[in-house]
Order: sequence, then C-alpha cells, then structure tokens
Amino acid sequence: MRNEDHLRKCQGSQLKRTFPDVDYAFFGYNILKGYPLSIGHDPGFTLPIFKADYGEGLQTSDCRYFIPRGLVIVPDVSCITDFTSKTIQTRYEFIESLSISANVKASPPTKSSGGKKSKFSGEFKASGGYQDSSNELSNSKSVYILSTAECNYYFSKLMTDNAPPFSDSFLKWIHKLAATDEQQIYFNFFETYGTHFQIYTTFGARYTFEHKMKTKTFISEKRKGFNFGIFGEISYKITVGLGFNIAKEEREKVEKVSKDIETKTITVGAPPPANGDATTWASNVKESPVPMKYELESIDNLFTETYMAGLNVNYQRISLNIEKNKAEYCEYLKDLGQLDSCEIPPPGLVLKKTRLFAHFKEQKVSTNRQCIDTCLQLSDCEAITICPLCVTADLVCHMYNNVFKNDSDTSYRIRAETDKTDKEWETMMFISKINSRMIMINTTVVGAQRSSDTDTKNINTPDGCYRLCFNDEHCVAYTFHHGIENKVTRCRFFSETGITGLTKEIGTDTYFIPYGHP
Repeated sequence: MRNEDHLRKCQGSQLKRTFPDVDYAFFGYNILKGYPLSIGHDPGFTLPIFKADYGEGLQTSDCRYFIPRGLVIVPDVSCITDFTSKTIQTRYEFIESLSISANVKASPPTKSSGGKKSKFSGEFKASGGYQDSSNELSNSKSVYILSTAECNYYFSKLMTDNAPPFSDSFLKWIHKLAATDEQQIYFNFFETYGTHFQIYTTFGARYTFEHKMKTKTFISEKRKGFNFGIFGEISYKITVGLGFNIAKEEREKVEKVSKDIETKTITVGAPPPANGDATTWASNVKESPVPMKYELESIDNLFTETYMAGLNVNYQRISLNIEKNKAEYCEYLKDLGQLDSCEIPPPGLVLKKTRLFAHFKEQKVSTNRQCIDTCLQLSDCEAITICPLCVTADLVCHMYNNVFKNDSDTSYRIRAETDKTDKEWETMMFISKINSRMIMINTTVVGAQRSSDTDTKNINTPDGCYRLCFNDEHCVAYTFHHGIENKVTRCRFFSETGITGLTKEIGTDTYFIPYGHP
C-alpha cells in the first residue's frame, strides 16, 4: 500500500474493528477461586476493574483495529496442534501446572509485611475443579496427564504510565475502602473484584485432554517402557481418525493403556479441527478468542501513586489494609467451608531436623526453592538436604538417589541423622520420583507408625515387612530392625502424614517405596 493510501485509511472515517473479547483484559481475578482448567469460563474472573475507552482514537499501526486507552495489543497468530503432555502426581505439581496459565507476579517487599514478600495464600484451592483433583492426588491413588494444544491470536499488555480508566463501580469501591478499616468490607471487595489484576493476557484457544489413571497403572506401564509424553498426541489422532500414520505397535499400546484411563476434554475457545490443520484452527479462533494465559499482579499494587495520583483518596491506607487482610481472606473462605487448607502443599515430604549423608551431587544455590527446583528437574534426584537458616553465601543443595556410590576403597549408602546443630538442617523426600525402594542404613523413622505391633509381631524378614507395606495403599515407608532382641518390634510401616523426621538407629534400615508400590 502506498504511503498516501495508508494515511487515508488511518485517518478515514470508515468503521474499524476492535479486538474481539478484549473486555476480559480489564477484569479482576480471584486467585483462590480461579481454575484455568475449567470447562468454559474460568471462575477466577470477577467484575471489570477498568473500562474500555476508545475516545483517544488509538489504533494499530496498520490501522485495522481500534485500541482502548491503556492497553498495548499485538496480533500474535500461532497455532501448535501437536500436544505437549505434563504428568502430575502431587498437589504441588498440580498447582504449578495451573500457575502456567494464571501466573502470579511476585510482589515486592512492603513495610506492612515486615520487609518480606507478601501474597494471597490458598491459590486455586477454593475452586471445585481443584478440590476434585486434589482429593485424588492427596491419597496418591491417581496420576493425571494433561495433554494440551494451543492457538494464540493476540496478546494485551497493561500500560502503567497511561493506565485505562477505572470502571464507575470500581471507583465507588475505592471511596468505600478509603473510609473504613473494617475487615469484612475488604473481604467483600476481594469477592467482588478479586485478589489480582491482569498485566499481560494472551487471547486464543486451548484444547486439553485430562487423563486420569490409577497410580499403580501409571507405575506399571512406565516400568514397561511406555512413553506417556506422547500419549495425548497419539490418543487424539486415534480419536479423530488420524491414527493411520501411527505405527501399529504404538497404536495398539495406546489403545490398550486407554482402557484403564478416564479422559476429560477441556475446551477453552474454539477446538482444533478434526484434520489437525493449524491454519483452519487459527481462522476459527479469530472469531472468538478468549483468555488462555494471564500474568497477574496483586490488587494492592493498584493502590499506588502510579494508578491513583489523580484521585483524592488515601490510597496508602487502602493498600496497607489489603496487605493486612491477604492471609486472613483465605482463612475467611476456610471458615465458610469453601476450602479445607490455606497452606501451600509442599513439593515433597518435609523432614525437619533431618540430615542425609552420602549425596550423589551438591550445588551452591541462592534459595531453598532453587534447590527444590534443581532436584525436580533432574531425573535421578529423589531427595535433598539443605540448611534453610544458613546465610545465603553458605547455601549448598545436597541431592540423593538410590544408586550406591563406589570408589576404590569404600561403598557409600544413604543414612540419616537427627540434626543437633544450630543450622537446622532439613530434608525433603520426593516420593513421586522414587523408582525403586530407597534404602537408608542405620536409620529409623520419627513419627506415628501406621502398623500395630500385633500386625507385625511375626514379621522376621525385610521382604515380609515390604509385603505388608505394599498391601497398604497409604504406606510409603517401612523400617526393619536386623537385631535378634525379642523385645524389639522388627517391622514398622508408615503413611506420609505420619512421618516427621529420620534419626540414627544402629541395626535398623528404613525403606521408602514409590507411590503405587511397584
């Protein structure tokens, strides 16, 4: 197009389009009630915080679309019809997976939080979808595989230096909050406008298969070499009649495993076409793109000079009140029966005052979380020991697995001791990553045993103790004492909730076993 024609088009009075469904970008979001895997509308979206203002006549550089004030909007058409799969065995992994779609930006430290980073607790926990899946994961009975294909259409970004105007109803709430410190009114505010606002939103479509299977089935098939990473892709192609290009042996394996799997289809926006054509999917998505990924910022960050310099209100007071009521809001919902816990599920079994020895790898880290993430990313890491109270410069992540380390002189096996130093060592076991029995020599469990002495009094071999543990679906660890003293109970076994630590005990070995008990 020539420059003069382009200018005429930009300045002309002809009707221009707006980006479809862009209103979603102005909505608040309740991180406790949100559930990105919901079929249809994510229940986390609340009422609009901002309103669309086209009065400034802003438009895209190609002059095809009007843009509301305060948003940068960029077309970003890209569709990937190949499915990517993620395996979920714990509630921690489930929340991490949901956070890919609804990602909370870390808030900076505040005076009211004592210089610590403050956040709303209980992410996703008040949603029915999370609670249904969490119940299955909490007792380790089920494993989920999420297989997802995505099609992006455009993204929007909130401009902080020229933000959109607040909606009329939100302005009324600002003045209402400025006049009170009453906790219930702040809870009502969270219910109405949410806990966060969107700063970056991707619009398009997402198509997800939620596969649920028994943990025993998952472990058994994985040990046979089945690749669950490609399960979703092959399963989809077979379902829509495109399985003719798949090798016969591979197709038969998927069909066999599918008999033991419950599958739910979750469609956000337009589903992919049966023929898997990305171009066709993009054409369908452009008619009704919906939010599929959103980056969120805590709602108290709205009550700053950046957003409220022109309003005659004490926004600092509001921000401090929101900060004070963040954690209490989750407890409020808990008292109403909308969730059962505000605690973040740990990524593994936490063993306080416990230090393991005979690590296979060590690495300096800057935070405890970095140690956890490093282990989770390594296929052969099954446990870590770290010193949470050590100064950052001294933080070392010690990692462990069940492979014995040998050199020319000595064979090292994992053992544990109760920490009696000022450093407060802590161990975390990732039971979902254990592939076979993990043995700790001269070590016993601190905690409440699941077995009774009557159940185990006639057990005189480690294998007999293992069989008892194997037949109890809640058992994750057992101990066996190799001594011959009659007064000693040789076999004890434990559930995950009954274990608080490990300690040294000569003559006793502790065995951790995988979920599903292979």
